[in-house]
Amino acid sequence: MGKKTKQGKDAKKISDAADGIYRNITSLSNQISPAFMSTHAQQLWAQVDIPKSPTDQAKLFRDLFATTQTDLQQNDTDPYGDGDQRQLPNESECSIFRNAWSHGGDMEELLMGRSYSPFALACVTGNKIKVEAMLKAIANDDVARTQMLEFRESVMRLSPLLLTVALSKHPGVIHTHTRVSKEEMDFLGVAEVLLRYGARPDAKDVAGKNVTHYGAGSRATEISLKIADWCIEAAKTCQHYGQIVTVQGLSKEEYNGLKGKLGGYLGEQNRRTVYLQIPSSTNTMEIKVLAIQPKNIYFDDKSIIDDPPYKLVDIPDRLGATALFEVIMSERVDIAHFLCGKHQTSLDIVEVSGCTPRTMVFGTLGMIISSTMQAVRDYGIKSQEKSRVCSNCHKTSIPEQTENKFKRCSRCGEVYYCSKECQVADWLVHRMGCVDISKGITLQDPKNGGDNGRICATISRNGNFSGIYCKPQKVGAGELFWIKVQVAGEQIPHLIYDHSRQCSFSYPPGLRGHAELFKKVQAEPVSLGKKCHFKASFDAAGNCTVYPLTAKLLEW
Repeated sequence: MGKKTKQGKDAKKISDAADGIYRNITSLSNQISPAFMSTHAQQLWAQVDIPKSPTDQAKLFRDLFATTQTDLQQNDTDPYGDGDQRQLPNESECSIFRNAWSHGGDMEELLMGRSYSPFALACVTGNKIKVEAMLKAIANDDVARTQMLEFRESVMRLSPLLLTVALSKHPGVIHTHTRVSKEEMDFLGVAEVLLRYGARPDAKDVAGKNVTHYGAGSRATEISLKIADWCIEAAKTCQHYGQIVTVQGLSKEEYNGLKGKLGGYLGEQNRRTVYLQIPSSTNTMEIKVLAIQPKNIYFDDKSIIDDPPYKLVDIPDRLGATALFEVIMSERVDIAHFLCGKHQTSLDIVEVSGCTPRTMVFGTLGMIISSTMQAVRDYGIKSQEKSRVCSNCHKTSIPEQTENKFKRCSRCGEVYYCSKECQVADWLVHRMGCVDISKGITLQDPKNGGDNGRICATISRNGNFSGIYCKPQKVGAGELFWIKVQVAGEQIPHLIYDHSRQCSFSYPPGLRGHAELFKKVQAEPVSLGKKCHFKASFDAAGNCTVYPLTAKLLEW
């Protein structure tokens, strides 16, 4: 118990420190001070926590949203769609929606007053049986079914699916206001039914937030994460819902080439329903319902899976933020792995302040010792651009399929070839600029050549001063090993060290190779030009040579 308490306190310290720095850098946070709002918006916000009816609470938030130039009339005339989704232009407007998002709008007031529609109330209480019964009753009426599935409720303009994932994280609140026991709540079942009947997995609320913001943010639960996972997969093919498609590549040959209407998404199976039209002996068409993998479904002779696929995790809200922005500021390593490792979310989405996940974890904010940030940093390094272009035929590699088939010129390490034939064919041209990788830059010993003759040591991980301009103990003379070079400016010493920290020194400006290494590190986009790895070696006389053409960002 004592260990868990200490871990909790440590996590809170990290979170508090991160929050303070983050406000100074981007002002992004779940709890933004109302001071960022306009004077009128501050006056309105002061009334938010005063108890009032659902109608009055909704009116208050509408008045707040009206100060952001959000087109409320467009929203009112679009009860089954996303409404006004224009990006918010400034911090004042963003702050209003950040606070509304953190507060939850009028969602709880509607629950208290039982003011949701019967269908929405069934969704937010996890009543799968009632939800399916209501949808089944209008299964043959496409218009009525779509309206039921997409009707936006609460001032936050949430579809039934968004309501389900949002309130699934608060079963205690639901029980308090509805007396429905937690054991009766089946939110996964409700989400499964909604997607199966064709609910939009990419629906957005009034702030532009989708299921990933609600289900895969810093407060995600196992249930909300599962629903988000289904929606991410469903979104890859949702644009073809209701269209006539063709099936191909099925084991039952008689079905291949037949057409049918594309239906909803089956979460547990990761398949799509297809209402296949099968010719009968009476010259009529029979309908057979099949659950088919998306890769076997075609529209206009192309797979319904886009290339690259539509990625719900990379769709920002009206503030320009994806779910990852919030997760980075938390101690939710599991969610970071979900977004980055499983769904390869982008680190380069630009929030309205100009901040990106990459600048957060590799920039000033990255100085915070956080396991979540480290997980995102590791992903950023691992997912750096891997596609390669053949220097001869200009064919581009596909990282997942042909990464290991493209070989780099072993002499210079600068160009790639898809085959030996292409390398031979290109040699007459390439040899004119091929620089021998063995011709590195021999660095001067800082003790004798710089920093006023002092040995420039660095602090090791255990806090002790250690390491100088020297060869690591387990590396032989002339043997290549990796060093990391961290830079802060052209006129600032570089921090250079190997993985063991036995070779660890500061390299001052003005010495041989300082400028060359700075340029190489600055060209590394993944680390924002702050660090890079190079191969190096020490000769028998103790001279260190660095090979700039081996520049690469490694995972250590």
